[in-house]
Amino acid sequence: MSSYDSPFTMLRRYGDMGAAVFAVASLILVSTIVSGVNEKRKREAFLMLPANNLEKFLALMTYTSVVCVLGVFLAFVLGDSLRMAWFWVSGPYTEIETSVMGAPVETYYWWSSAIPKMMDNLTPHILEADSCNWFYLVMNLFVIAAIAVWTHSLLIIGGTLFRKYSFVISCLVFILFWVIFGKTIHYFELSMFTSTWENGRYIEGEVGIPAYILAVLLQQMD
Repeated sequence: MSSYDSPFTMLRRYGDMGAAVFAVASLILVSTIVSGVNEKRKREAFLMLPANNLEKFLALMTYTSVVCVLGVFLAFVLGDSLRMAWFWVSGPYTEIETSVMGAPVETYYWWSSAIPKMMDNLTPHILEADSCNWFYLVMNLFVIAAIAVWTHSLLIIGGTLFRKYSFVISCLVFILFWVIFGKTIHYFELSMFTSTWENGRYIEGEVGIPAYILAVLLQQMD
């Protein structure tokens, strides 16, 4: 914590690292959906619960995808709170003001929270609704949602089918899919989303054919 020369740099680095670790940890947890019942004794006790198999599977998915991920986020909040308390008690009590591309000036303290920076990195940055046509905005959101749902489904399937190295195998399939998709787009010289800017202002946006194909393909694969 003492290696940074300003609170803005420290919070930005913590936000970047926190977002990366949180994303990877969440994906690993999702892929361990059946790891808790891999042993014979635990599996027998789990199958004897008074519920059908679908309800049991949904319970496992809720636990790994919601409860465990929420636990990881709360761990980040706790760690960040301890860092904030440390700086509040020990100092230094300097501050820094920053303004990026005409944005309002923001004041950062050494005891400021890094969680907003982390959440900002985890949030997809799409053009504001008042600066682009609604169809372009909706397709952006739809494609992002399709990618998120497909990634979750892929990890769930990998975690269910493979007892060992489920995350590694799922990631290899994930990378292979995007490499093939990217190579195909590059070969045919296509673009998913094209934005036109003039004097730093958004003029118009065009949705390419790959965006439609990707949205339909991922929805079918889900």
